[in-house]
Amino acid sequence: LNQVHQKRKESLQARGQEAARIRRQESEEESQQLQKAHDDELARAQDRKDVVLYRRKCAERDRTSLEYRRKEAMKQRLEEAESSTREKQRENSNWELENLAFRDVEDYVKTCKGRKRQSLAFRAKEKRRHAKWREEQKAQERQLTHEVLQGRLVDHRYIEMAKQEERMTAALEAIRHQNRVFSGNAERFEKNQDL
Repeated sequence: LNQVHQKRKESLQARGQEAARIRRQESEEESQQLQKAHDDELARAQDRKDVVLYRRKCAERDRTSLEYRRKEAMKQRLEEAESSTREKQRENSNWELENLAFRDVEDYVKTCKGRKRQSLAFRAKEKRRHAKWREEQKAQERQLTHEVLQGRLVDHRYIEMAKQEERMTAALEAIRHQNRVFSGNAERFEKNQDL
């Protein structure tokens, strides 16, 4: 009996040690998973910082590139304008040509102003048309809501009338039934009197 008791004790100790080992292993795995999640989050945070820095660098590079291209285009336009002006001065020293150029500019300005007026008038007309359309849509919605409410009111009235009619029919039936019961009792009473 002592041997069985000793074996059982050793078995329980072995199982306890195994359970402790498993708990330690699970605890270590959980710690490793937490550490891995922490490291992953740090890596993601660093990646986000890197992305932000990269975007800033790209934006700065794009701004610099646009500024450079704008300056180059302006320089080229200025050079072309200067060259054109010198060419015109050489070829067109005539006052009549300058007058024609001035008239052309005035016509261009008038054309631009006319186009702008037409564009503004068209946009104003479109805005009025859209406002009118929205008002019509609102009116249609109000009308539809009114019709739905009217329909509900009519339905409600008919339902009430039908309920009232059912109550009247039930009351009449109850009265008729009561009269039949009363007359049947009276006949039985008379028969009993005859006996």
